[in-house]
Amino acid sequence: MQKKLQIGVTGGIGCGKSLVAAMMHEHFGFDVLNADHLTEEAYRVVLPELVRTFGDGILDGRARVDKKRLSKIVFEDRALLSKLNAVMHPAMTVLVQKKLACAEHPVILEAALLFEAGWQELVQKTIVVTAPAAVRIMRICQRDGVSPEYAAMRIAAQIPDSERLCKADIVIYNMTDVVALKRQCLRIFENRGV
Repeated sequence: MQKKLQIGVTGGIGCGKSLVAAMMHEHFGFDVLNADHLTEEAYRVVLPELVRTFGDGILDGRARVDKKRLSKIVFEDRALLSKLNAVMHPAMTVLVQKKLACAEHPVILEAALLFEAGWQELVQKTIVVTAPAAVRIMRICQRDGVSPEYAAMRIAAQIPDSERLCKADIVIYNMTDVVALKRQCLRIFENRGV
């Protein structure tokens, strides 16, 4: 494996991209850069613009962005979601670029919005993790304690799998259990020499 190999792992909510990233860390020694974990830092950078765009109702008692409030607002309105992405993507891109440039080991960039943000240009390969909608809804409901309707709405707010799949270098189908997923990940990486 190349020392500085950087791979983007993406997929819709409930597909299992975090699990794939964790397996790649465990079995192949990749460091994992989870784009979601950079969100707090990006919020601080663009806080004034977020408040101008969405109002101070998105803030918690400590004047920080309340992710749940903001999510509720944007995932119910595609136009507002587009506005949020227009504010957040440039700030997030700067942070992702800095982290990847400083990486000393192979890195998995785990990012739900890998293609939407244009971050596929920052990595050598892209992996899309996919699963049927019914499986994803069940996973989201179990994980987040939400209704199937809300889970379906979250899925619908993202780009369809068909858009991701046509851009992927590698596709991982996460339809059954962890054992099958692990076997698939190991086979893909061993056969492709990634």
